[in-house]
Amino acid sequence: MAIFDRFNPNRFSRTVETSDETKQEDHAIRMLLERKKIPTWKQIRSTPKILSRRENLLLKILLSIIVLSFAYIGASFILNRTQLVAQSGGKYTEGSIGTPLYLNPLFSQTSDIDNDISSLVYSGLLKYNKEQELVPDLALDYEISSDSLIYTLTLRQDVYWHDGAKFNADDVVATLDAILDPAYQSPLFLSLRGVEYQKIDPHTLKFSLKKPFAPFPTLLTFGILPKHIWAEIPAVNWKLVEYNRKPIGSGPWKFDSLEKDKKGTILSYTLVRNDNFYGERPYLEKIEFRFFANTTDLTLAIQNGTIDGINFLPQKEQDSIRGNQHLITHPLSFPQYTAIFFNQDQNNILQNKTVRQALSLAISKQKIIDYALEEQGKMIDNPLLSLGPQTPSDSYDPQKANQLLEEAGYQKISQQEYKDRQKKQAIKQLRTRMEKNFAAKKDSEKDKTLPAALSDKDPKNIPDQELEPFLENSATPSISQEFFREKDGHILSISLTTVDHPENKKAAELIRDYWEKIGAQVELKLFDAPKIQKEIIKKRQYEALLYGQNIGLDPDPYAFWHSSQAKDPGLNLTSFADKNADKLIIDARQNQDLTQREVLYKQFLEILSGEIPALFLYSPTYNYILSNDIKNFDIDHIVKPSDRFNNLSEWYIETKRVWK
Repeated sequence: MAIFDRFNPNRFSRTVETSDETKQEDHAIRMLLERKKIPTWKQIRSTPKILSRRENLLLKILLSIIVLSFAYIGASFILNRTQLVAQSGGKYTEGSIGTPLYLNPLFSQTSDIDNDISSLVYSGLLKYNKEQELVPDLALDYEISSDSLIYTLTLRQDVYWHDGAKFNADDVVATLDAILDPAYQSPLFLSLRGVEYQKIDPHTLKFSLKKPFAPFPTLLTFGILPKHIWAEIPAVNWKLVEYNRKPIGSGPWKFDSLEKDKKGTILSYTLVRNDNFYGERPYLEKIEFRFFANTTDLTLAIQNGTIDGINFLPQKEQDSIRGNQHLITHPLSFPQYTAIFFNQDQNNILQNKTVRQALSLAISKQKIIDYALEEQGKMIDNPLLSLGPQTPSDSYDPQKANQLLEEAGYQKISQQEYKDRQKKQAIKQLRTRMEKNFAAKKDSEKDKTLPAALSDKDPKNIPDQELEPFLENSATPSISQEFFREKDGHILSISLTTVDHPENKKAAELIRDYWEKIGAQVELKLFDAPKIQKEIIKKRQYEALLYGQNIGLDPDPYAFWHSSQAKDPGLNLTSFADKNADKLIIDARQNQDLTQREVLYKQFLEILSGEIPALFLYSPTYNYILSNDIKNFDIDHIVKPSDRFNNLSEWYIETKRVWK
């Protein structure tokens, strides 16, 4: 039945006394029946009173659908004709382990934290963009002479220091003077040594090289210091002044505040946007760095939202944040490789190329990446990462490795034969000590470390079996290795040295297991990072070294593989020396043509591959962890950790909607 059938006048046949209000309602109903007239608001309001409960519900649903439809149409119209864009504002907070020390571009290279902050406060002559392309910064552009010996730079004229002073060529010259003065002890000294520079005018500089050096522009990314701040400070005081904590630079961010505890340790460090910056103005207003004593506190901070990012988190700690929907892990490629460097000067066995080849074939690179790095890395087969194959093959072949050792004259001996050999050697050493002790005429010459039962006895009258109980446990070891190899009475043995770090340690243990399976006796030596740098690497006191090297953006291998770099401070860790390889390296670094350089480098790699001075394992992935509140992080690869900020000016948190 139609709704309005209820209002047929014939249905109201009884005479009923009605009130004025009822009469008004009846009049309204009659008006609803008049099709030629438009209902008034009062008539429309009266409609629910004449409808049943079910009809009222249907009417409400119908009206709701109409309202929602109009709302949807309106929202769709707005959304289709507007867009969300970044808006100025917001603060990014990052956590890390450690604390800043020298926020000064002359000294910051030795600390990731120092370098992170320094790179935001100070500008260089050139810089890397997010695609890792070298682009102008304080310099507008540069020209290279036809002989590749002269670089002429034109400087910007719209640059101001954070204190308002204007930047010019004098600041660059003063910074270079300090770098190349040994009194300042800057790590940049070695890379710029021998470079001559001259101020042409307030906005023009000239650099002169003694020999062509194609990667030279890559050296000009260091931060420039303001002369008016640092010129009057003696070199001996440079590391002591407050400007190392509260720097004045010309970069996009400037110092705002820092927080210390009662012991003077910096707990947090805040930078604010430099609104007078000459380049692209960042969207974010503030960046705060918070420093933690351990990874437990660091991961707790990212989980509860106290911080928005972590500069680096070890693999073993990443499980604690895995699955957090609020966090995004950005895997960044990194021009660093890890290899086993063979030091032939410390172990004669390693001078045999066949042995080095066997040791290489005995290792599965992929298993090391899976186990030690938890799949956070890629396999490599040479030190020039950009020139290697996209997907290097794993050369793991233990059967071939065993065959090569047999060909090299290293025969298998059983576990028991090895133990007997060790025991025999230990008894021989004990007899030698006893003989010296028996022959000693003075008490001061006696060996106090000998057991009392042997101190005065002549070893000639004692059979071997009576000396066995006095042997040290190390002379009769409990071992699980199935077999060993020996040649001319010498065991195939090698020591493997690495940094005492979870990832390195796991990799070293796996390498030891692989080598033991082909019969090598392996000793692991673990050292903390400072000691391995100052005592082990500097003095080349290792036989095989599991270590990582960062080659930078330019593939120039001079510092790592030229024979002149075999001693400290060079980084030729294998003392590799080959005249043809040296010539190829020199020719390549003097050539401005990238295509020709690549040809020369590939020839160098052929020589290196043939000699096997090292076993190249993997290139690790740098995992950068960010909150999903941070928008427009757009970095795929970095050269150094601070490069993760190469598009920081494009990051944003706040948004607004604008018409397209």
